[in-house]
Amino acid sequence: MTRARRQIVLLVMLAAALLLPAGVAAAQSTSSQLILTGVSSGKILAEADIPFRIAGQLTVAFHGDAPSGCAAYGLCSYSGTVVVRPANGELILLTERRHHHVVHTADMFITPSFNGFLTVAEVQRASSGQTSGTCADGESSGVGGAASVSGGQVILRILRSGGTLLSTRCAGPLDGDLASVGPEATLSFRAAARGRRTVDLSGSHAFAGHGFAGTVSSTLVLTLGARARNSSSAEFPPGIKTTRIRTVVERLSVTQVNGSLGASIQGTSDPVECQLLDSCGVAGTVGVTLPHRPVLAQVIATGPASRPYSDFLAALRDGPAGMRRGISMDLVVTWGAGSVSTALTQPQACTDTAPFSGVSLSLSLSGGRLAGSGSASALRTRCPGPVIGGENPLWSATAPARGLRHRTFTIEVGPRAMGAEDGYTFSLDGHLSVTVRRGPVSQSVILAPAGVALP
Repeated sequence: MTRARRQIVLLVMLAAALLLPAGVAAAQSTSSQLILTGVSSGKILAEADIPFRIAGQLTVAFHGDAPSGCAAYGLCSYSGTVVVRPANGELILLTERRHHHVVHTADMFITPSFNGFLTVAEVQRASSGQTSGTCADGESSGVGGAASVSGGQVILRILRSGGTLLSTRCAGPLDGDLASVGPEATLSFRAAARGRRTVDLSGSHAFAGHGFAGTVSSTLVLTLGARARNSSSAEFPPGIKTTRIRTVVERLSVTQVNGSLGASIQGTSDPVECQLLDSCGVAGTVGVTLPHRPVLAQVIATGPASRPYSDFLAALRDGPAGMRRGISMDLVVTWGAGSVSTALTQPQACTDTAPFSGVSLSLSLSGGRLAGSGSASALRTRCPGPVIGGENPLWSATAPARGLRHRTFTIEVGPRAMGAEDGYTFSLDGHLSVTVRRGPVSQSVILAPAGVALP
């Protein structure tokens, strides 16, 4: 799938995600200069994107805690510190009219760091009262930030459920464990929409739960920049010619999910690297469980708006080749919730299960079949282990094109090749069959730069 075509598919799904639960919508968040018209959960009255900078740091000091059940998970031997230094982000504010009511919504994104580590962790592992290993790690691809609106007030949070700001290859608490005690601030929707103000997120709170106890301390100060207003029309650079592209979308529902996906992991054989990450001798498994819901699933036919609607319907149903020519076909299935489980030895056992979001299958029609890949957000629990997931595809996904002619069809998902990660090697395994049922069809028009390739 070309980059431009991927932007179109993601933008269509983002618009559809506004109608689904927050977990699915969050998994589809993206930015694009392509403008979608005709698809919205309500009439947009105002929209503002407000960039911000963050100074200071978030520090989490933790230790295995018996009253919190560390023995049940094998976490009693771990203690350490995680430091997060977020730098930039964006606050998005929307005012919509829904069913004769004006509704305010907000979301907030902390962007990954490309100029050094965003998160640094140092975690000790004890045995018989003595330190037997130290994991020192840094990550620059964490995702965090959450915003909500209640009673005309915008609530800003640094940590959120499903976030990965605290995630490294070392053992430790998850973002969701500390979301309720993490840095938080409240300001009026009107003040937030104006931008150009400083928000104090400093403070300290104790926590205890899911095997760990400790403190969350913050010296963070967030500075909102100038408000950028978004127009309902395309805002391309001067001189850029545009064209109208029609997208016809068929909503799918997942009726059955059979099988499971996972990986076998082990510490690297490199003695220097495994000592730095305390992964020497680690061995175990990672498993992924996906529910039937919430899932956002769609077949998307994309082509010039000048083409008749009947041609797009023919493409959605694998109709005559002459009608389908020049119209691209993509199928995307995204889970907004699921769980990942870890079972490993180091040499003591650590077993844990945690929720996560962001599993996505993306297939394109080519050569008489739908084929593509599957990816996921980082598959991490509170146990130590590799960071599996992110931008790199983990699985292959296929479905016969003739399945589009039937009311239901099945997508087969299997592992790709073995992989290596800092301090670890892993081998993906398992198999998944996802049965989907076809549903309602809608269409919309996207304004895009002329010359976008849609094979």
